[in-house]
Amino acid sequence: MAALLRTAATERDLRPDGRVLIVGSGVSGMSVAARMMGSVAVDEGIETVIAFHRGAATRQRALRPQSARLDIIQAMRHQRRWLRTVAPPAKLRAVFDRFAGVVICGPGPLLGMAAALQDSPTRSLGLIDVTVPLHADQNGWPDVAWVRRAARAERAALAAVDHVGAISSWCGWSLVHDVGLAEDRVSVVALSARRPHTTRSWGTEPRSSEPLRLIVVGQPAVRKGMDRVERWLAARPDVSVELHLAGATYASPDRRVINHGAVPHERLVSELLPSMDLLVHPTRRDQSSRVIVEAAMAGVPAVAMAVGGIPELIHHDRTGWLVQADSRAELARNLDALVADPDRIRRAGLAAARWAEAFDADLTYGPVVRWLAGWTGGIAGRRPYDWGLHEQ
Repeated sequence: MAALLRTAATERDLRPDGRVLIVGSGVSGMSVAARMMGSVAVDEGIETVIAFHRGAATRQRALRPQSARLDIIQAMRHQRRWLRTVAPPAKLRAVFDRFAGVVICGPGPLLGMAAALQDSPTRSLGLIDVTVPLHADQNGWPDVAWVRRAARAERAALAAVDHVGAISSWCGWSLVHDVGLAEDRVSVVALSARRPHTTRSWGTEPRSSEPLRLIVVGQPAVRKGMDRVERWLAARPDVSVELHLAGATYASPDRRVINHGAVPHERLVSELLPSMDLLVHPTRRDQSSRVIVEAAMAGVPAVAMAVGGIPELIHHDRTGWLVQADSRAELARNLDALVADPDRIRRAGLAAARWAEAFDADLTYGPVVRWLAGWTGGIAGRRPYDWGLHEQ
């Protein structure tokens, strides 16, 4: 972001002629969203600049191994970092005014940068995955003064942009009912992906192999539930499976566990996921899950905990399986049944590949980048989910 500011101060040819600025955070999911949205914009013929804002603000100490929740003190410090922007609003505004549209990916960058977009002629979108009220609920934060201040700061930041994109209707519902945004200012811009360039993807027959290959993706390990799957595997020495771990590394004496560690995103979606039979996503705390969509596009179904916006990504018992949050017993029962019936996994993989077409990045991000570039038409080509989905 600092380099962009220096460039804007010296170049004279930055004009609002359809150029789009995409600002991402250092958080993995939002970084991928920023890059993918930029790729879609370029394919549309839209000149695009991608900048990553204050990546250092996203680096924290690892979560305590016994807890997947975010400590409220950690959250306070994290928000304070984001509020300290790389430049005052006037300087940021000078950059933003040189673009037709600006999208800021992530609630953190929005906190520090949205004020510069207040009353700007530049079209602006904030893309977020979670609200303060949802964060407080997920992490068991009490209703204390800091949480109320954080909610007010979030509300002010969201009010400064023209439109807000929620990556799930779980988040979108909260934006309307908890934060108080008008529904016509909120669109669901679902986590999206592009199909991998593999022969297996998009409805071709899945691989047939022995042993079955299961994969867990993400970090930190405890938050993503790698230990839950490893414990299930330890209790089933009789099953012929490989358990692949990507992202975090989880120490296990079981020779069926294969640690890949950190895997570049391109390799994950083009090589690793398409070689698997089943994605296991036993997360303890999540907002949504791009990897479920990416796996589905490779013809790989998922068994996942029904937390956050994840239920919107899986048709239970058709494109995958949803497990009640925090129910390790239910997770084990599902895994037992699935490894005993590989044909059931393969049928779900074919259905998942068809279902994933709704999450193609060109369909989801295309209307957004065209709107940002000043093209006619609405910001969203469709609303993929009902607002009432999470009203219960």
